[in-house]
Amino acid sequence: MARIRLPSGRFGVAPGTVPKPKTQHDRLLIRDQRTVLARRVKAVAALLRDGLREVGVTLTAPLDLEVIALARLQVHLELMEAKSARGEVISDDQLCRLSNALRHGLTKLGLRKAVLVPPRPAPRLTEIIKQQAGGSP
Repeated sequence: MARIRLPSGRFGVAPGTVPKPKTQHDRLLIRDQRTVLARRVKAVAALLRDGLREVGVTLTAPLDLEVIALARLQVHLELMEAKSARGEVISDDQLCRLSNALRHGLTKLGLRKAVLVPPRPAPRLTEIIKQQAGGSP
């Protein structure tokens, strides 16, 4: 690749030659060629579909597209919350918009946001005994 100096003092590529593209290795790429984010979207979408089936909704193609869009919103919201937890600066407006859009979408489908949150583990027997005895958990 021949480099030439332009009149502005910057270097450029000689006409007729194309610079070699730099390869960027994707940290998120996994063995089956899907990113971690795509797998998370797929998992959240499956969770939403299961929630809709439990309510008794028949999934149609347009409804499935809405489910995938809501899953993407949820994953973007999780990413922003993770960035916030790491101490990175995030847009509060964008976070608010994503959470509102997710809430409205879930309400439109007849689901609650609790569908996306895994259930809490069952309390231990010692905790139950303490609560019944009047002690603090």
